[in-house]
Amino acid sequence: MDTQNKSTQSVGSQGSGRGAIGDSRLTKALNGNGKYYWFMVLNMVLLSMLGSFVNDMYTPALPAMCRFFDCSVSLGQMGLTMGIIGLGLGQFILGPVSDKFGRKKVLIGSVGLFVVMAVASIFSPNIHIFNLCRLLQGVGASGGYFLARTIPTDVFAGRNLAKLMALVGAINGIAPASAPVIGGFSAHAWGWKGVFLLLAAFAFLLLLLNSLRMKESLAPDKRLATSFWRSFGGYVTLLKTSHIWCIPG
Repeated sequence: MDTQNKSTQSVGSQGSGRGAIGDSRLTKALNGNGKYYWFMVLNMVLLSMLGSFVNDMYTPALPAMCRFFDCSVSLGQMGLTMGIIGLGLGQFILGPVSDKFGRKKVLIGSVGLFVVMAVASIFSPNIHIFNLCRLLQGVGASGGYFLARTIPTDVFAGRNLAKLMALVGAINGIAPASAPVIGGFSAHAWGWKGVFLLLAAFAFLLLLLNSLRMKESLAPDKRLATSFWRSFGGYVTLLKTSHIWCIPG
């Protein structure tokens, strides 16, 4: 009878967390409070939005920004390129870092970097410093972007993971469409600097939210045990795999 009660409690606990697995703090929070699941969904959506907002939101402000810095359009558009490079480079570097030191530390550090670089962009003395800030801003955005896809895999598997990712993806589909509109209204109301102030404010709210409410998803015993630098060897192995270079016909 006691065994049956424990089994029932266990099933109920897993149901409240939508089948969360593992022994991380995030798993315990999900299984202990059913509402925490929806907080996690919202948080993953907002974090993944950084990837879209980092470029799409300030595109409408490019003409005003070029006039402010007295630079060519092509040089002003370099900020878009630098943002994309930072977004890709950050995932390449921060992925192994999060495997070694945990997800939350990397998340807080990367979003914090985004906030600092968004503010620094406003006070850039010339377009070259601005573009450098854009590169680092892309690196900061990459943390939220890839961890919004990595954290769910730490605590869910199979159908439960597919449901969560489908839900996050469906809601997040509005980000690429809404970012230029929001950026356009911001630029019209407050100028091109207003776009970056809004980005900094958005990221700062995410920073507070994740600092206070988000739990670590990667338990210490699941983290990378070998040297941090050796983890990059996995990229070499991946690039040597012929399957990734195959283009389906």
